[in-house]
Amino acid sequence: MDTELQISELEMLESMYPDKIKYDEPEMVGILKSGSFVDGFQISFRLSIWFEDVGKGISLSTNYPTHYPSDKKIEVHLRSDDFDRESQSRINLDIMQYIKESCEVGDLLMGVVISWIQENGVQYFNKTDKLAIPDKTLKPSLQKPFSRLWIYSHHIYSKIKRKNILNLSKDYKVNGFSMPGKPGIICLEGQFVEDMWNIIKSWNWKKIRVKIQEVSKPIEDEKTFCKFNDFTEINFLKSDQTRDYHMDFGEFQQFLTNYGFEYIFKELIGLK
Repeated sequence: MDTELQISELEMLESMYPDKIKYDEPEMVGILKSGSFVDGFQISFRLSIWFEDVGKGISLSTNYPTHYPSDKKIEVHLRSDDFDRESQSRINLDIMQYIKESCEVGDLLMGVVISWIQENGVQYFNKTDKLAIPDKTLKPSLQKPFSRLWIYSHHIYSKIKRKNILNLSKDYKVNGFSMPGKPGIICLEGQFVEDMWNIIKSWNWKKIRVKIQEVSKPIEDEKTFCKFNDFTEINFLKSDQTRDYHMDFGEFQQFLTNYGFEYIFKELIGLK
């Protein structure tokens, strides 16, 4: 029943926004539309919403949970090259709050979500400066402190969450890594990690929290404090993995050791 409702909503969107929808796995969507059942597959796509009056657009990314709409709500992430850092964070927090408070489980939600974006999106373009890049010419004592967050999630499976995490790292100039699986681990380091974390934690999670937070000393600059050169997704899954995608703790421990974080492993994972 859920799959049929999802397909009907997609067909409605395709008729309203031809050539604006980009599926992450279009061949699988085609199989579902043909009436075949694909165990465990979740539809994920991006939709471009254009504001003609200002000549700017917003990209909406979403995925359909397996039991949407009967038992789950959709997750969305919004981004635009014309948002500044504050607006990027604010619009995502606002849309998630709207879905949480104004949308009901059991209803198809894309129509009302798009309407909300069309009615409210323009106000987030008001800022003129784009995502701020830290001024590396300032002395370390005058800069915004650098932070490192070690985030523990019960699991990270969703392809759309994984993609959005990678996109957010670019938006907020954050380094570190994301490790999908069970459990899921995210490490964020930079000057705007709290902004990125505020968006991530607003998504639907079974369980997610910051387990460890480290903050730079006044004398430390980015080169001294930050250990990662960029943000990547890493995978250490057991060779005999089941559908639960359990991580290989031994390989993950070695990875942390290679970056000088051997002290983190026990506290992060809770193993002796």
